[in-house]
Amino acid sequence: MTLWLHFLEDLIEEAGLSRIPFFVETHRGRITQDLLRTAEYVEKIQNLRLTIDFSHYVLAGEMYSFHMAEPYFNQLLRRASSIHGRVTNAQQIQIDIGEEGEHPIAVQFKKWWEKGMVYWLAQAKPGEVFPFVCEIGHHYAATRSGLPREHSAEEILSDRWKQSLVFKRIAQNIWDKIRNQ
Repeated sequence: MTLWLHFLEDLIEEAGLSRIPFFVETHRGRITQDLLRTAEYVEKIQNLRLTIDFSHYVLAGEMYSFHMAEPYFNQLLRRASSIHGRVTNAQQIQIDIGEEGEHPIAVQFKKWWEKGMVYWLAQAKPGEVFPFVCEIGHHYAATRSGLPREHSAEEILSDRWKQSLVFKRIAQNIWDKIRNQ
């Protein structure tokens, strides 16, 4: 843990010296793959800022209930400087959430996104921006097989472009709502 803390602190320092915004993404298979460890990083490094993508934690932990993880998610959301808009069902890294974002699991993700935006807005300085990235992965992420190969039209479960527009609309609606409160 100490090695990784020093590594993150060094990266933050270098980014600061170069005046480059630096956000560490919450991502499986990386330094932040573990929710509890990432919460520890946030506790110990006061200026650690995050790009939130909770789909990785939900998928890796096969989470269908969030009550135990919620305090940790909240802790990380307080450090959000960016959000990757993607929704998982705990079995696929991304799913089609419907034309209006009506998939039941999307409700939880929208709550997290809103909370992250509210926290960020409360501490934002003039001129800062909050990127919301519609993270629509590889074409095979939304297929029956989920394998990286060519797919027929029947195998593709989702129009990724249309979904990115759904995510954009959801994020814009959340942003407009909190800005007008």
